Order: sequence, then C-alpha cells, then structure tokens
Amino acid sequence: MEEKHGGIWMFAPIAGEVVVSEHYRAEPERLERIVQHADGALQVAVLHKVVDPQWRLPVWSVLTVARVASVTDAERHLAASAVRQY
Repeated sequence: MEEKHGGIWMFAPIAGEVVVSEHYRAEPERLERIVQHADGALQVAVLHKVVDPQWRLPVWSVLTVARVASVTDAERHLAASAVRQY
C-alpha cells in the first residue's frame, strides 16, 4: 500500500506485469493505466478515488477495466471513456 496522487494505492504488482502507460488526469480526477501481463495480454483500466471512512485519504478504485488487443486499442478505450466522463 502506498500513496499515489493523493489517494491510497492498494494494487500490488503481479509477477511479470509491466506498466506500459499510466496517466493521472485532474479533471475529472482519474488514473488511466495500460498494463501488459506475463502472458502478453494487455489490460486497460480507469480508476477513480472513493472515500472510505476507515482511511484518512481516499482510496483508488477501479471504475472500468478491459482486455484489449493492442496499445492502440487501449488508447481508443481511454479516449472513449474520457468522453463518457464517468
């Protein structure tokens, strides 16, 4: 567990996992990640902060996650989710 962009980060890395890209967006506040797993599969995730009364800081929580075929597909997914602005 660590602090990341003013929120508690509880996502420990999985063996063989590589973060391809990670972007923090201030408006709306969210974190966008593209991760490649050991088997080569790509995963794109959008996270946002939620308040949890047991913690002093908000906690990063997964808003949406998807498996994609390429980094280009992941970037398209993130662009589309930015338009939806969860």
